[in-house]
Amino acid sequence: MPKSVAVKKSKAAKSKPVKSKSKAAPKAAPAKSAAAKATAKQIQFKLAQAKLAQARTAKAKKLKAKTIRGRKGAKPGDLPVWDLSHLYPGPESAALKSDLTESQDRAKAFEARYAGKLASLGGKDFGVAIGEYETLQEVLGRIM
Repeated sequence: MPKSVAVKKSKAAKSKPVKSKSKAAPKAAPAKSAAAKATAKQIQFKLAQAKLAQARTAKAKKLKAKTIRGRKGAKPGDLPVWDLSHLYPGPESAALKSDLTESQDRAKAFEARYAGKLASLGGKDFGVAIGEYETLQEVLGRIM
């Protein structure tokens, strides 16, 4: 026998299919139809939406009740009143009028001194300008 034929026979012997000794696979559960799966998902989604809406409603009711209870004698339509008397005694007070006129004068002086010149200022002069601006803003912050 020629050598090439013997090689072909040995390769053929190696490539025989091997039979599995395992038993047959168990039968799978019948697959649901696509329509049934879609319907089930829609139902789950609607249930989740309903639970979320219910939770939001309950939370809103609880918050509203807590807010109304928090103010003595308050009615649902009442608005809070801010007490700003620690800033100025009243809208017609002399201190408020004085701060307004003084701030206006300082702002005009600041503009005259620094308008169009900020880019050319050195570090020390720029720091002085920022300090003046902050002082002006502090007073105006109390007014506004």
